[in-house]
Amino acid sequence: MSLYNLLRYELYLFVFLVPLFPYRVKIKGIPISADTVIGGIFIITYIIYILFGKKSKTKSYFRKNVIKDHLNRSVLLYVVAMIISLLGAKSKMAGLMEIGRFFEYLFFFYFIIIEVRDNYTLDIIYNVFTISIVIALICGIVQIFLLGSASGQAIVQKIFYSEKQVYGFRVYSTFVNPNYWGAFVNLILFIYLFKSLHEKNKNVKNFYIIISALCLTNLVFSFTLSSLISLIITFIIIVIANMKNINFRHVISILLLIVLISALMLIMIPSLRFKVGEILSQKRYTGSERIKLWETGFLMFKDHPFSGIGIGNYNVNYSAYVKMHPELYLGRTVYSVHNSYIKILCETGIIGLTMYAFLLFNLFKRIIAILKNCHNKSIILMASAVLYGGLTFVIQNITNNLFFIPQANIFFWILIAMVISSHNIYLMKNKESDVITNEQK
Repeated sequence: MSLYNLLRYELYLFVFLVPLFPYRVKIKGIPISADTVIGGIFIITYIIYILFGKKSKTKSYFRKNVIKDHLNRSVLLYVVAMIISLLGAKSKMAGLMEIGRFFEYLFFFYFIIIEVRDNYTLDIIYNVFTISIVIALICGIVQIFLLGSASGQAIVQKIFYSEKQVYGFRVYSTFVNPNYWGAFVNLILFIYLFKSLHEKNKNVKNFYIIISALCLTNLVFSFTLSSLISLIITFIIIVIANMKNINFRHVISILLLIVLISALMLIMIPSLRFKVGEILSQKRYTGSERIKLWETGFLMFKDHPFSGIGIGNYNVNYSAYVKMHPELYLGRTVYSVHNSYIKILCETGIIGLTMYAFLLFNLFKRIIAILKNCHNKSIILMASAVLYGGLTFVIQNITNNLFFIPQANIFFWILIAMVISSHNIYLMKNKESDVITNEQK
């Protein structure tokens, strides 16, 4: 088997297993999960392929594009900002682990946009990913029925989560935390929603409708307010951006579907009505907690405004800062900031946040450029879905650290890479057909 084919199979395995298997164990404080194991193997294989693979295009790509391309330049600048922040970090190991996770995203991203040059491979990635998602969505539906009782909650804890943290009735499927699950569902929802609206084959269309309904059900019962708000904001943006072409019947149908699913579940599960009240009453407390965590992050930034306290070092410094400011103490010595942008700001300073904003800008700019210049309907559909799904993901990072959750964030990068790769393949085929036409003339 060639190294390239080995990389393809490792990629298929990765996109299938990572949504289904969160980390279960820690070895010397290091979480072991599907993404760390398979991702690590993939990275080693890719490095060997770059160094010794005769057909590898990665070295020549970076020689030509590392400085010229805005996206590559923004990636490089953010990496430099992270390294600079690490120089004054309290825990170099925590910083190196954070940088390592970011490089995992990059290895998968660049392999797909540089080395994958056929639609066959992209189709397999998509199909394998879809199978994995359907399994995860069904797990979420099963949890809706199990979480209504104490015995059901015990079953869910044993099967789906090993750290004994309880989220009550909130559904989180295979994603450990309902906030992560809600964000992931938002990220992939538009792919199946848009396909259900544009698919001509009736059976395939019904399949996508079912997946969309499963997504919406899981989203509602994750009870992740930030996911619902980010989805609503994105829907408003879609309506405004497509005011002339929007089919309002479809929009109304989707909204009615959400209401219908929620109402049916409330009727079918009597205990749910009481649980919903409990969950909603707790929201005000979690909101005030987040504000204190953000304040702590701003205090760290104030002390280290330019290069930050060190990438990955918010948790490490949290205990010291709440000792200096007891009014911000929340009963725990280690806490995450629950805001990716404040995390980046306090850990890498204003330099790092600026570079990361530049990176996000260039990622979305690349997708928008494809939407403007591409004439292939399937690519436009996928690009639109990834653009809007990515937008919900970016918005929800205001209240969660999703950019630093590999199980969710890796697919933000992979989906964007698949859009870029499919467009590159489209351009390459058009160029080849133009050459053939000219030769025939």
